[in-house]
Amino acid sequence: PYAKLAQTLTPNGIATFRYDDRGVGESGGTFSQTTLGMLASDVEAIIDHFSQSSSDQHFPNIILLGHSQGGVVAGKVATESNLVDKLILLASTGLPLKDLLRFQVRQGFTQAGIDSNLINKEVDAREQLMEAVVKNQKVSAAQTSYSKHFAKIQRTMGVDSARAKMVAQQQVNGLTNTFSSAQVQSLLFYDPTTDLVNLDIPVFVLFGGKDTQ
Repeated sequence: PYAKLAQTLTPNGIATFRYDDRGVGESGGTFSQTTLGMLASDVEAIIDHFSQSSSDQHFPNIILLGHSQGGVVAGKVATESNLVDKLILLASTGLPLKDLLRFQVRQGFTQAGIDSNLINKEVDAREQLMEAVVKNQKVSAAQTSYSKHFAKIQRTMGVDSARAKMVAQQQVNGLTNTFSSAQVQSLLFYDPTTDLVNLDIPVFVLFGGKDTQ
């Protein structure tokens, strides 16, 4: 979709620049180990390149457009750089990732008809696992506790005990890997609004009516 957007902007006199994340395409590095600060530094390097008056590709006006996590990065960069003239955020988060995950999990289970008491226990166990992995303390105990609550939800959805146990273990492994990611850890407790409230440039924020972010 961004290629199509660029093709629309270019004939109207607006140059665009898109790039692959670290570890994607021909970009070096590992995406999961790229922290919020590193993601922001990549954008800042690009802005610096196109803002150099000595460059053949000098652009006096810089507009950042970020989608989802890219919007979090763009907001951080816009706050820290005086070279950004305007900011566009598409389906970008306004909450720390920890709070967003809690909301999305609750919504998903509620729509599936899961009892609220079971949801509360799953969410609490999930966040205990998150904290254990981040702090690297009592991870095994947190995994066991979470597995029990997730398996119980699976059984209430009609999954037999053996499969519920297997699915729960897969979920535990997936969450442990996710919470171990340097990138995820850098976003879990970062509140985008702490930066956005300090902006004094034009900002356009667009959300879909059913967007769970």
